[in-house]
Amino acid sequence: YSLQGRIITDEITASINALPSSYLDRIVSSIFDDPTAKTVAGWQADTMNVTSVGEGTIALIRCSGDVRTGGETKSWSAIVKVVEPGASNKFGGGDGSGVWTEINVYRGDIFATKAGPLRGGRCYLADEQDDGLYWLWIEDLSHLSGFDWTPNQYSLAASSIGQFRGRWLTEDLAALDWL
Repeated sequence: YSLQGRIITDEITASINALPSSYLDRIVSSIFDDPTAKTVAGWQADTMNVTSVGEGTIALIRCSGDVRTGGETKSWSAIVKVVEPGASNKFGGGDGSGVWTEINVYRGDIFATKAGPLRGGRCYLADEQDDGLYWLWIEDLSHLSGFDWTPNQYSLAASSIGQFRGRWLTEDLAALDWL
């Protein structure tokens, strides 16, 4: 992990911590399926202690806090995946086209619409920033796994998903039961 990458990640994390609550209200409204949900002051964005090998991934940040919804205060969390469209894999390979595929898959909420033992997180918001980076606000699924994956298990899963490079996006998704 380069020093430059650390500085950029720290800047993005600081930007998320400084967001107005009206911005986060869009996220929590989607999380709780409640258009009246309101973020309670004091949310926290923290850099995740992982390195992504995905094309164009700049940072992975976990944002969490409390929300007022349905007359109650509840906890919420989301993962912010920051990607740079057109960027290649920082470890070599890739032409950058996979970043747009990923953004469009999340915009379409394709991963989250599949039932069964494997599903991706819902995308609450795919937000293009003024600097051209995209902040993908994704459902935090860390509480669902039941066990901690090893780095090799994450690598195998990412590799398996990456082999398809979005080829199914032109197919009838209903026919892809394995997805």
